[in-house]
Amino acid sequence: MPGFAARPQFPIVALLMMTMAVAFLPLVGFIAYGIEVREDEALTREKLRLTEHAETLGRSVDRELRSQLELAEALTTNVALRSGDLEAFWRTARAVGDVVGGNFVLIDQNMQQVINTRVPFGSPLPRTNDVETTARIFETAKPLIGNLQAGAIMKEQLFTIRVPVTVDGKALYSLSYAARAGSILKVVEQSYRPEGWVASVVDGNGLFLARSRRHEALYGTPVQPAFHQKSAASGLALENDMEGRRAYVAYHRLPNPGWTVLIWAPREVLEGPSNAAWRNLYLAIALAIALVLVAATIANRLIRRPTLSLLSAAHQLGNSQPVSFKPSLMAEANVVGSALREASLEINEREHALREREQQLTMLLRELSHRTKNLLAVIQAMASQSMKQTRDVKAWERAFRHRLGGLSRSHDLLVSTDWAEVDLLDLINKQLEPFIEGHEDRVRVSGPAVKLKPEVAQALGMALHELGANAILHGAFSAKQNRVEVGWAVAGSEPDQTFTLSWRESGGSPCASPDRWGFGLTVLTKFTPASVFGDADMHWHEDGCEWVLTAPISAISPRASARSVSPSEAETTR
Repeated sequence: MPGFAARPQFPIVALLMMTMAVAFLPLVGFIAYGIEVREDEALTREKLRLTEHAETLGRSVDRELRSQLELAEALTTNVALRSGDLEAFWRTARAVGDVVGGNFVLIDQNMQQVINTRVPFGSPLPRTNDVETTARIFETAKPLIGNLQAGAIMKEQLFTIRVPVTVDGKALYSLSYAARAGSILKVVEQSYRPEGWVASVVDGNGLFLARSRRHEALYGTPVQPAFHQKSAASGLALENDMEGRRAYVAYHRLPNPGWTVLIWAPREVLEGPSNAAWRNLYLAIALAIALVLVAATIANRLIRRPTLSLLSAAHQLGNSQPVSFKPSLMAEANVVGSALREASLEINEREHALREREQQLTMLLRELSHRTKNLLAVIQAMASQSMKQTRDVKAWERAFRHRLGGLSRSHDLLVSTDWAEVDLLDLINKQLEPFIEGHEDRVRVSGPAVKLKPEVAQALGMALHELGANAILHGAFSAKQNRVEVGWAVAGSEPDQTFTLSWRESGGSPCASPDRWGFGLTVLTKFTPASVFGDADMHWHEDGCEWVLTAPISAISPRASARSVSPSEAETTR
């Protein structure tokens, strides 16, 4: 027919192969994408695990150094040393060194070795060969852990722990403790590492102190320059190891004495599962292609005859001739029209359902992102404001950890209700739980049933945590005779109802407004009322403090109003 001859024409077997390939390629792409995503996640987890192992080994090395430092510091308190009986002190230090596996050297202010447990007492001793470090001990009167250095007598490369021997605040001697050579290696060997991973400890000069492989051959030798350049800070990098292999290297810096813990794994070890997955995919593709060829050949034989019959019937219909079609084994050829129509309807229904599912998933992801950002913003503000109130890092860390606990308790309630609404009584009980242990009989909670919005539950949870924490430190929970009454009420008519929540401490000693405006007062008087478009007042009475929050019920509860209840139903005494 005119117009058809110029178009490409293919035999049915080729069309079947192309059809199968078109159907197969998206599946291959989807599988490949799944493998890539999964292996990227697996590699990310392995990198994180590599970093965690470096941090764990760093903590173990730090504990070992601290124990050795404490041993040296304990010897500085020896009575014989402080009384000037150096021979008696030599015997004590020699005995301790025999037990722990190390030697002690006592150096005076002239940099002269006075005692060395490696040689008998009274033997001629040289001056120390590390004048600079020893001088720093006398200047600062603080302990110092050194790098690898050859000893003045035995010429062995050892690291030395130096502590001052002070009398009346003045450093009279420097006591050096050279620990056994394998003390750090033992820590490295005892640490867990997956197969193929290598761990090492490098001193501040870039020399190997310990290595899980080839320790004897590399002890005291320089680490490769790329490792040493990045060992000044903790982190993760992709570098060439000593065997020339590409390896992921985790660095963990020890602040004192400036050493670095290195754990690295060859790239092929961490990425091996990913490479195996890709090889399996390639094999599966090759097998699938072979199956497609076989299936296309078989299908061609089964389809060719009824297809030729359909073509013949079409020609007959086109020539206005009676259609003669012999039924075949392929039922679809007999009812091709209705089959295609039903298939089209089914495909459309599936696509519609898939689009709806994708829309739902997108909405859930956006909601999760929004809530996560809000929670991170609250935590960031909490950390920033808490830091502004104190310069004591430990006090800040303790307060910040407790406040995170309060925020977590509110978050647990929200998760249990699918971020819908939270009962106010449940929130109060949850927040006061860690504070009222042993004080349950002195806490009274009463009020009508009120459901809180998720964001309001977070804000009120922070306020209740600050009130409970203050009660433990300074208020009602710090003395047995004190009491706390938490009450709330909803007043007015719809739609202008007003919600009032009060915290009243009584029975205690007089209290007054604090001299310093801390983070807790900021939460109670500014952050929480601003979150609910209300006002808050803080009062200091003769027998305890009082906090009162007032806000429109529409800003508090997702419902238009709270139902009224009788006093007996509303009141709960813990």
